[in-house]
Amino acid sequence: MAPGAFIASAQQEHAAVRIAGTVSPSLVLSLNAEPVCFGEATADGAEPQFPDAQAPRVTAAAVENADGNAVQITIAGKSGGGPSRVTVPLAIRTNAAYKLGVRAISSDGCVPDMNAAITSIRPSGSAVVANAETSCRPLGPVLLDSSSGLAVLLEGGRVSARGNATSSGNALIVEVTLKIEGGHGQACNWRTSLRATIDRAS
Repeated sequence: MAPGAFIASAQQEHAAVRIAGTVSPSLVLSLNAEPVCFGEATADGAEPQFPDAQAPRVTAAAVENADGNAVQITIAGKSGGGPSRVTVPLAIRTNAAYKLGVRAISSDGCVPDMNAAITSIRPSGSAVVANAETSCRPLGPVLLDSSSGLAVLLEGGRVSARGNATSSGNALIVEVTLKIEGGHGQACNWRTSLRATIDRAS
């Protein structure tokens, strides 16, 4: 080796890199791919609680997704017939605690009294958090009234273990049943619009 020569050496250092952050809450409510059912309500074979002349009858029910975290429900009917009910299947996907509510947003005609309740809760597949269907808390039935604001029907924790808003098997399927209880003693057609929403629980 020639005098004054040197050999350069490099030492590679290994350091752990820690990445920290938070995941934004994501709450998605949508209409599940099952038919919306409506018809006469005759639970346990019970007779109507009011005369036929005052009893409401549902003649049409339309449900559609709205705004990514809401479902719009429009029901039309007329006096006459037996007590009625409408069952709406909803899909809940969240990565945070949630509350599901319904509010009446508009009405026309002699809209009868209407109650809402959760009648079925089940996971859609293996990508749902364990026990999501049993740890949530139904709060109904509740009376829906345009003057009473949001009626909370269900509260729960995280639902989806993985996936996104369109993944299969990561939703909680919740059936909301609207029971039309009674009329206002007058013969007329009526129409009401409701909105089901999902929000982050406080």
